[in-house]
Amino acid sequence: VIEFNNNFLVFSPYAKQIAMVKKEELSAKKTTKKLEHDGFFGRPEKVIGAKRITFIVTNDCNLRCIYCYLNGGEKKDYMPISVGINIIKKYVKNPDLHINFFGGEPTMNMPFIKKMLAFVEHRKIKPLYSIVTNGCVNNDVLNFLVSNDFSFHVSMDGAPEQHDKTRPFYDGKGSASEVGKTIKYLVKNSKNTVIVRSTITTSNIDHLIEAIDYWHGLGIKFIHFETVD
Repeated sequence: VIEFNNNFLVFSPYAKQIAMVKKEELSAKKTTKKLEHDGFFGRPEKVIGAKRITFIVTNDCNLRCIYCYLNGGEKKDYMPISVGINIIKKYVKNPDLHINFFGGEPTMNMPFIKKMLAFVEHRKIKPLYSIVTNGCVNNDVLNFLVSNDFSFHVSMDGAPEQHDKTRPFYDGKGSASEVGKTIKYLVKNSKNTVIVRSTITTSNIDHLIEAIDYWHGLGIKFIHFETVD
C-alpha cells in the first residue's frame, strides 16, 4: 500500500493488479467486497512439492569473517544425512528441483553432500545443484563439485587488500590468494555459472570499482552484492 495524492495505491501480488482507493475508503468493508468481487486479491498458485531446497549443512567454517552471524565457526554443528533424506522424501514431488548447499562453509561437511547426491540419484531425480562457498577449498573437492555440474557462488569481498580485512583465516592470515585460485579454476573448468558473492561493508564500499576490475581479470561475469550494517 502506497500513499499517492491523498489516495492509496494497493498492489495485489497474486493477481498482479494495482487499485487506487480513496483514503477515507481504504478500511471500509464495501471497498474490500468490491475488490474481492472484481478478483483483485487473487490466489497463490498451488505448488506441488518443493522446487528449491537449501541445506545449511554445517555451522563450521575455516574462515573468521568479521561480520559472521555464526561467530566464525565457533559452533561445529553438522546436519545428519538422515535429515536431508527425510526432507527429500517428504517434500520433493517434482523432478524440477534446485538443491543448494550453504553454511558455515558447506564443503566442511562433504560426507553429507556426497551422500545426498547419491540418494537423489537413486531416487531418479536430476536436480540443479549449487553451492555457496568461501572458496578456500582443496582441488579434490572442487573436482567433485565440477564433475557433478554444480553452479557456484564464491564469497569474495573485493580485491585482495580489501578482502583480507574482512575474510581472514582463524590465524589472521588473509584468504584472498586461495579464493582467487579457486575462482580461476572454476572459471576455467566449470561449464556452469560462477558468481562472486560480495558482502558490502564500510571497509570496502569505497573500493567497488577496484573490486569489479579485479574480478573481471579473474574471468568473472556475474556479481551478487549483499550488505551488512
